[in-house]
Amino acid sequence: MTILSIWEKVDTSVMDPPIQAAKRDPEDPNKPKVNWRRRFRIANIAASAVWLLAVTKLALVDVDRMVLERVAPSLTFLVDYRFFVILALLATFILVAKKAFLWLAYIAFFPLFVFFWHIPRLLYMRKSWTLALAVVSIGFRLFRKFKRNFAIRVAESILALIILVSNNAPLLCGAAGLLVGSLVYHYLVALKGSFTPSIFLRSQKDFISKQFTSERLWTTVGIDPQLKSAEVVKFNKAQLEKFGLSISSGLLLVKLVDFYVVLLDRYRRTSAELAMAVMSFVWLFLQSAGILTLANYALWKALPQQFTIADDPFLLHFAYMSLLSLYGNSISGISPSGGWAVLLSTFAAFYGPLLLVALLLQVIFGYKHSKNEAVFKETAAEMRARKRDIESRLESDYEVSLEEALQRLVDARLGAGPFIAYLARRVPSPDESAPPDPSST
Repeated sequence: MTILSIWEKVDTSVMDPPIQAAKRDPEDPNKPKVNWRRRFRIANIAASAVWLLAVTKLALVDVDRMVLERVAPSLTFLVDYRFFVILALLATFILVAKKAFLWLAYIAFFPLFVFFWHIPRLLYMRKSWTLALAVVSIGFRLFRKFKRNFAIRVAESILALIILVSNNAPLLCGAAGLLVGSLVYHYLVALKGSFTPSIFLRSQKDFISKQFTSERLWTTVGIDPQLKSAEVVKFNKAQLEKFGLSISSGLLLVKLVDFYVVLLDRYRRTSAELAMAVMSFVWLFLQSAGILTLANYALWKALPQQFTIADDPFLLHFAYMSLLSLYGNSISGISPSGGWAVLLSTFAAFYGPLLLVALLLQVIFGYKHSKNEAVFKETAAEMRARKRDIESRLESDYEVSLEEALQRLVDARLGAGPFIAYLARRVPSPDESAPPDPSST
C-alpha cells in the first residue's frame, strides 16, 4: 500500500464556502439611539461606589450609620433595617431599569470586569506591550506565594485590631512585639530582593522549560496519529479542520516564543523593574510608619509610664512621633522615658537609615539591572533552545519545513495561516532586537 504524504490528503473542496456578510438594514432615523458609553460610565461609578462602601464597612467604619448620625440623626433607625431598605432599593431598580439583572450582575462581579476587561482594554488602547508586561509582572509579584502573604496580612490585621480595641496589657505588648517582628521580616525580604535578580525574569525560564517539555503541549500542536493512518486517503471536513488547527497552533507557538523573547528584552531594558523596586520600598516605608505607630500606641495603652506626655494623646500623635523616630527625631509633648519605649525608639532610629541605605543601593548602583542582564541571557537561551527542539519535532511531524507549512496553510486558507503570516511580518526576530555584543567589535 502506498503511504501518502500528510499533505496529499488535504482537499479544501470539502470545506464550506465562505459566508457572505449579511447586509445591514439601514437604521430607522426615528429610533432613539442608546448612549451605551454613558450608561457604562454610570454603571462604573455605581459599582465603584458600592464596592468602596462594602470594603469600608467591613474593614474600617460603619459608614452609613456615621453619615446618618451627622446628616439626619432622626433617621439612624433605618440602619437597623438596612436589609429591608436594600431590598426595597433593588426592587425599585428592577422595576424602573431595563435589563436590570444584567446591570446588577455587572455591579456584583465588577472586580472581575476590572481585572479581565478594563485593565486589558486600557493596555490595548495604550498600545504598549512593555506596559502590558509590566502589569503582568506586578500581578506575578502580588500572587506569588499568595497563601503565605495572605495569612501574614490577615494576622497583622488581627494584631492591629487587638491594639486598637483591647486594654489588656499582656495582650497589647504581645501584639506590638509580633507586629515589630513582622516588620523585621518584611525588611529582610525586601533587602534580599534588592540583591537578587528579577524574580519575574527568572520565573520565565522555569515556566518555558516546564511547558515545552510537557506532552500535553504536543497533543495540541502535533498531528493526530489517526490523521496519518494509511486508512485515511482524503481528509473530510472535520479532519481537515483538526489538521489545520494543529499546524496553526504549532506555528503560532513558535512565533509567539520569538515575540515573547523580544518583549522580555524590551522590558529588561526599561526602568520597570527599578520603578517597581522603588514602589516596594515606598510600601515598606509606609508599613514601617504604620507598624511603629501601632507598637508605640500599644505600649502607651499597656504601660503609660513608658512615655512622658504633656496632654492626652491621640493615635495621630503617635503616628507623627513614629514617623520622625525613623530618622532619630522627636516631637514636643511625647517622648519615650521608660526602657521599653526607649528601646522601640532606638530600633526605629536604627531601622530608618538602613531602609534608606538599601534604597540608595538599589537606585544608585543599579545592582539588580546588571544581574537582570545575565538572567535575561539565560532565559532567552533556554527559550531558544526549547524552540529549536519543538521546531525540529514539528518539522518531522509536518513532513515539511515550518516556512513551507505556513505557506501551504496560507494558500489553502486553513486554520490561522493568514494571521500567522501577518504576525511573522510584524514581529521582529529576537536576534534583530538584541543589542550588539561589545566583544564582537
